[in-house]
Amino acid sequence: MGKADKALDRQTVSVAERAAGWIARLQSEVCSSEDWARFREWRNASAENEATYLSMMAALDTADQYAENPEIMQMRIEAMSLGKDEGQRPAWLLPLAACLVMMVAGAALTLLAPAIYDPSGSGDEVQIASTEPQEGTAQWAGAGSGDLRFKQVYSSAVGQRSSTDLPDGSSIELNTDTVIEVDFSAGQRNLTLVRGEAVFEVAHDASRPFIVHAGDETITALGTIFSVRRTGDSMVVALVEGSVEVEKRAPDGSAKPAVGVRLTPGQQARSGGAESRFQVTKVNIDRALSWRTGRLIFDNDRLADAIEEVNRYSTRKLVLDRPALADLRVSGAFSTGSAEKFATAISVALPVIVEPGDHGTDLVVKPDPARASAR
Repeated sequence: MGKADKALDRQTVSVAERAAGWIARLQSEVCSSEDWARFREWRNASAENEATYLSMMAALDTADQYAENPEIMQMRIEAMSLGKDEGQRPAWLLPLAACLVMMVAGAALTLLAPAIYDPSGSGDEVQIASTEPQEGTAQWAGAGSGDLRFKQVYSSAVGQRSSTDLPDGSSIELNTDTVIEVDFSAGQRNLTLVRGEAVFEVAHDASRPFIVHAGDETITALGTIFSVRRTGDSMVVALVEGSVEVEKRAPDGSAKPAVGVRLTPGQQARSGGAESRFQVTKVNIDRALSWRTGRLIFDNDRLADAIEEVNRYSTRKLVLDRPALADLRVSGAFSTGSAEKFATAISVALPVIVEPGDHGTDLVVKPDPARASAR
């Protein structure tokens, strides 16, 4: 066990110091699946642990806007030099200092002064766009009414999240670049996910099924929380709580579905284009829905897959220069919405360099000859 791990395990370390140490570890290049398991065990051990961790993460998000300030950049460089005098600093501080560079966020003063954190986690959320109806009509008479109608279109821009409350008491949270059509009537609550990803928190109403349409698939729930992601012809449903029925429309367009599955909490169903059946697997809900807190979590993911995810949140795209780079591995938590910050982070952790493309619109990830030859 390393010194940083011992610091995390010592009972004398404060909750704030433990939270800072975990943030550093989770965002480092040596973060493992075992680390994630131990972190979740620590976070779930007490409400204070979770509140302190969440408030620190909120502070990091708020600090992102200062990341490119030259003075803050210098603080990060100086923080990394703290390791030269190991006997005069807490054991948790060095991994945290490394984390400052990996996150590429101006969080030095925030993390090194835990007394400023609000343990209630009531800080303002960032990167949230208000969800305004794009078009439609609304007439909602309430339960038991035969004259019930609500029709709207909601959307979020690239790099933004948005949320809205529906008149039946349900709510929707939209991820980046998402469009949803809502069409409620007296007998059904129909929603169409045109593209993107959203979390649905459904108010129970047995007389009016809540149905989400995503291409050839439909997801039906009465009272539950679940997410749906649609990319082209592929669709993924993840269940947080409750129960949902996921069905695939028959190829001939008949009313009877070709195939259907019922999910339990912690499961996801995946459907891809011509695939006739759903692939049902377990899913880490915290990781799958980390975008709700403005962060993306990778745990030994392929660089190509991480880049594909990061690109969803940014108008400026990352591009691999060589296919051989695709299988490099990435671990850590990164803020959504900035390909540039992710590029800086991987150029620190991996043997790559990132340069603007020919027209300056893309960021090209290339092998770093100096570090590649040293490996």
